[in-house]
Amino acid sequence: MPILGACEILILRRLPPELASNPFFAVVYVLFLTALSYGVAAVSYETFERRFLSLKRYFEPAAGTDSADGTLTTAGHLQGALECSTLTPGESPARADA
Repeated sequence: MPILGACEILILRRLPPELASNPFFAVVYVLFLTALSYGVAAVSYETFERRFLSLKRYFEPAAGTDSADGTLTTAGHLQGALECSTLTPGESPARADA
């Protein structure tokens, strides 16, 4: 459940209308929601995200433009995309195998 929706149900709906419409309360409420959002994000990072980010090293692409088996790596794909983006309409890209 989103934080804003939960706080609206748990806090705003239970307050008297004169307090909920007070500008000072609005500022305090926004500051509270900001602090709560940062707190939830920090707990989420420490609990879940950091563990998944530590696995990132197992999925990094190899450096270089071409691998030994002839398939393109990320740099090769980017170079091919740049070459195709400079073509004029109706012009076909030159193939390396032709």
